[in-house]
Amino acid sequence: MNYSPAFEFAFICGRYGHADLGHKLLIDKGIQVSRKTYVAIGSAQEKGTLRNPFCIETRKRVLREMFAELSEDRLVIDGIDDMSNEQNKSTSWGTYLKKHLIEKFGNFPDLILYGREGSRNNWFEEADMEKTSELIVPRSLIPISGTEIRGMLVINDEISWCKNVPEKIYYLYPELREELMKTPIYQEIYNKILKSGICDMDTFMKVYNNYAEFDRQTKIAQLKQLQK
Repeated sequence: MNYSPAFEFAFICGRYGHADLGHKLLIDKGIQVSRKTYVAIGSAQEKGTLRNPFCIETRKRVLREMFAELSEDRLVIDGIDDMSNEQNKSTSWGTYLKKHLIEKFGNFPDLILYGREGSRNNWFEEADMEKTSELIVPRSLIPISGTEIRGMLVINDEISWCKNVPEKIYYLYPELREELMKTPIYQEIYNKILKSGICDMDTFMKVYNNYAEFDRQTKIAQLKQLQK
């Protein structure tokens, strides 16, 4: 019996900096239930920043290696620039995404997948979602974050990193760590960890969270300036 997927076109959007087993689970779900899945890598214009240290080419390569057996007929992986910055969660971002999707594929997806407990359908106008289903894959199923993955690279904990990424990308560990550690802000974080005398994930998260709050506040202030 031929398998007939429930959906024609699934859409997933995230930063994937870099992708891990949680991301793989989400994308696997899209592939299982749709004829074509489009993974849009957000903040594609950014590299070398706190939230997006890896360039778009690296982020795409990691995902493509995870799903190397799939052709572009089944899985499309591409980057999309931020409209302003990632703190913009208004429906204007949804309008921007909708325009991008229709220009690229000629239609709006009939399934959108999210990797967290809360729905993101506030991105889109209610009319846009009338014929579109949503599937939420809770992060608690595989409780790992991109921040933690980067932390494992910073403190050089390859064993923990390998437990949280697909085996297909194990060989990329040296390249990914090298790219991350060439980023000035991650060099700063690493140096602060070394000065503390305790090179572990708890120390990484304490240092990182200070930078993350400053980054968040800076981006919110930028949005307010744009909206004036």
